[in-house]
Amino acid sequence: RSLQFLYFIVELLQLPLKKEMVKASRTTKKPDSEIRYSGKQLKKGSGWVPSVKEMAVVKHDIYASCEKKRKMLSWVKCPKFILDPLIDRVMKMVNAGPNDHFVDAGCGVGNVVAHVATRFGCKCTGIELVGCNLDVAIEAERKFAAYRSEHKLPQPNVTYLEGDIRTHLPSLSDTIDILWCTNLLFPIDVNAFLLGQLYRLRPGSRVLIMTDLVPDRQNVGATKYFEKTTFQWGPGDVEWTDQPGDMIVYVRTDIPYER
Repeated sequence: RSLQFLYFIVELLQLPLKKEMVKASRTTKKPDSEIRYSGKQLKKGSGWVPSVKEMAVVKHDIYASCEKKRKMLSWVKCPKFILDPLIDRVMKMVNAGPNDHFVDAGCGVGNVVAHVATRFGCKCTGIELVGCNLDVAIEAERKFAAYRSEHKLPQPNVTYLEGDIRTHLPSLSDTIDILWCTNLLFPIDVNAFLLGQLYRLRPGSRVLIMTDLVPDRQNVGATKYFEKTTFQWGPGDVEWTDQPGDMIVYVRTDIPYER
């Protein structure tokens, strides 16, 4: 009995040390499910996709590593970039998913396309007028595809088309589920063309733009073809301003278009 009592006393004395050892092992052990990308830890598991913050890190590093560069300034400072939190919020709002065909009319270097393909698994088509920007988009997409493959993410079809949206949109209208268009600087005639294309979209198609093409007071008859929602973006959503602005979401109704 005295020997058992001695063992008991020894165990009590060692208990604080064991607790510290367990605590240390918990803090220093790295889960097998973690992977490294650009010096940062990104968690990976079943159904895993990179978070919005992780996506921003991946995107930054991929564009920085591209041999070809954007025409206007550097990609970080370019005033036309829409940032990942806004892209993600809008895509969730319109329930984007792997069964959708996402088209970015005026895609630049493919910033939005990369996010939508990687985070939401949509089939994507980007249309860009400026050839050097499209070169960056194509080079970056090869790297994004490699990233998706490495991390066992879905590998949706991503296509880039060079030229005016007035050339390419008519042939795509029957296949579009989500149309994204940052049309703040579009000429009047291009916006007029764009409105004409919206009428031809399939019922249920979603349109995301920044200049309202169907103002309620100016074109009352046109609103029957669309369900419209307007919400504001603010600081941290776009690079070119900290001031709030509007994002307009149209959903095409099932009313056939009548000229």
